[in-house]
Amino acid sequence: MTRTAFRYFLFAILLACASVRLFAAEELSERFRDPPDATKPWCYWYWLGGDVTAEGITKDLEAMAKVGERTVTIPDLAPPLPIAGAWTTVSSAMKDSVVVQETSLTVPAGFGDGRRVWLDLGSVSVMAQATLNGTERPTRWMPPFAWGVTSLVKPGANTLRVLIASTTKAKPAIGAAPVLRTVARISLR
Repeated sequence: MTRTAFRYFLFAILLACASVRLFAAEELSERFRDPPDATKPWCYWYWLGGDVTAEGITKDLEAMAKVGERTVTIPDLAPPLPIAGAWTTVSSAMKDSVVVQETSLTVPAGFGDGRRVWLDLGSVSVMAQATLNGTERPTRWMPPFAWGVTSLVKPGANTLRVLIASTTKAKPAIGAAPVLRTVARISLR
């Protein structure tokens, strides 16, 4: 390859790289001006007690939309579904500092329709990992011991397996009231 041909080749590569970088910069700039919905601000909105009125909710939602909130997540629109089945210890290891427990739960048809479903173990001593219907969720090392399970929970029989590990002398344990909770997401457009 002659020097001139090499220079043209090198120039063509640099030109291609510059156009790719320019395209990437323009795309980045456009995404910054109008980000995807998944990256837009949202808030987790809840209130204590029953001191809520329709007018108050409307004013709050309008105020949130005015300052740029795009989505509001509201917890516990429906009563939680208690996981009340008997827990069976499947295995125990390391002098009982790691315990795997399993239970079955029946989810009624229509539970969580149109809402996100969360598995909430409540209090756990000390860390936990949940597997619902064969799909493992990440380990939680501190509260809240909750996982999004919308795509995993199904109407009818479900199997929940929880690995609980304690790093102290305390026995690994799940709290008294594990539940499935629902939350709704409202788009403010």
